[in-house]
Amino acid sequence: MLVDNLSDPSGGAYKNMVTLLRHHGEDVEKGLLRIVPTDVRDFEALRQTLRDADTVLHFAAQVAMKPSLEDPITDFEINARGTLNVLEAARRSESNPVMLYTSTNKVYGRLDRVPLVEKELRWDYSEDSPYYEGITEDYPLDIGGPYGISKCAGDMYFREYAKTYGMKTIVFRMSAVYGENQYTTEVHGWVGWVISRALLKKPLTIFGDGKQVRGVLHVQDLIEAFELAQKNINRVRGEAFNIGGNRRNSLSILELLKLLKERYGVAPSEVRYANWRKVDQKCFIANCRKALEYFGWRQKISKEEGIDRMIAWVRQNIADS
Repeated sequence: MLVDNLSDPSGGAYKNMVTLLRHHGEDVEKGLLRIVPTDVRDFEALRQTLRDADTVLHFAAQVAMKPSLEDPITDFEINARGTLNVLEAARRSESNPVMLYTSTNKVYGRLDRVPLVEKELRWDYSEDSPYYEGITEDYPLDIGGPYGISKCAGDMYFREYAKTYGMKTIVFRMSAVYGENQYTTEVHGWVGWVISRALLKKPLTIFGDGKQVRGVLHVQDLIEAFELAQKNINRVRGEAFNIGGNRRNSLSILELLKLLKERYGVAPSEVRYANWRKVDQKCFIANCRKALEYFGWRQKISKEEGIDRMIAWVRQNIADS
């Protein structure tokens, strides 16, 4: 069953729904796949939809910082209240489903406590920092901006429902996920956005100095993490896990632009600079050793392989459309 209100600002949800129906239309006709056009803010609809669920993957969200700064009430209603609606609908169903929530690295806030070093093309953690290999789950929740607050509310609710109600909940704190079928915008999905601007030879605006770094994670690795966590639910219930790119797969905007130029011979028509976005993190690399310890997950797809695949998909579906 797929529940979606198709409100994705990029139009990606609608486009992916069309693709899904093209490949699985017979499953819909046979009742093997149900598509429910509802919203996480509609509790009664959710209660009916989830009454017999055995697994719930809760991805529905307002997914970017900029819209949360412009309209924090809507951001709260979707991310915080909507997540509580999902939990309550599942709790009242009495089917006790496995439930996974996609949180965010923004729950760690601005990361002001981590010493940074400025290099030619990137910001980075100091080599003598305990976080050199990445931020761990025991880093204090310092929460940045309305988006960070609303997502952190869902993060905390999911973990607490395991303790209070015995529910089988898991939290993934995700960062910089990219890959095929991701329709990006200027405010969300930066890897794909930079790639598309380069392939289309259109202007790119960088907010800040372009040295901001993220550990990037291909969606195929993320799907494997979902599957492994579900198989190990008794060990992972009530826990939060960083699921993002490691140090080997960290990348700044400037480094991505250099890679695109040297490896593929493509670049935006112009690179412009604007003020830093509020609450931006200069560097976030995910330390995922907890996920390895608890359910045997590690990142397998390198940034080079993942970007090769993303380039091919963008060329076929966006650049040539």
